[in-house]
Amino acid sequence: MEKPKLLFSNPGKIVYEADELPCVSDALIEALDWPAAVPGLGIMFRREADAEYEVLQRNVSRKYDVRIIYRAQTAGLNAPASAEGECGVELAAAPGRAELVELYVKTQEEFFYKPWAEYVPMAQLKGTRTFAEKNVLPEHAVCFEKNGKRVGLAALVKSKDWFGAPVDLLAWVWFDAGLSAGERAAAHQKLAAWLKKGAGGEIQCAVDSFNLRSQRFFRKLGFKPKCLLINRNH
Repeated sequence: MEKPKLLFSNPGKIVYEADELPCVSDALIEALDWPAAVPGLGIMFRREADAEYEVLQRNVSRKYDVRIIYRAQTAGLNAPASAEGECGVELAAAPGRAELVELYVKTQEEFFYKPWAEYVPMAQLKGTRTFAEKNVLPEHAVCFEKNGKRVGLAALVKSKDWFGAPVDLLAWVWFDAGLSAGERAAAHQKLAAWLKKGAGGEIQCAVDSFNLRSQRFFRKLGFKPKCLLINRNH
């Protein structure tokens, strides 16, 4: 195995390039020059990653918080076909800024923080609110409705990647668990179409290593894991 190559460092993160995802482990992380004063460690892969959930659950302990950065070309996004006649889910304009921020924070609290309380401290919700107030805009968000009831939300944020290149970050996606399989497939199709229309050429998202369901969702939509962002779990 070739030694990871240092790509760059700044006060917020230090980034290495490794051969492939399976080589990432506690031992490799601890062997890297990762100063204690630098909060984030990025690891990019020379080869395409696969089986990311199983690899990270097996190789990396709870000493570290690991997020997988997925990327996709918007033109290549896809979604499974929905059953004929089972749609009923329509796109709707996002509400005004203040209401959108509250919707963003509320759905994250209910459908991310509470279900994953074992991994994600509720105290971090304050940071989620700060992020939303600063970055989440109605013109880059969309809601999903069924019979006049809101059943989904997606929010894009105009951002930059680690190398300073513009990239659209899909910061949050939520769909009501009460949607049928057909309705959910239709909603996924509408999400893909909305992203193709409103996002730039490349789009990325970050998914926690413990969240298998979201990993499968983004894989199905056409995203592929490109790198890891790791923080020490104090």
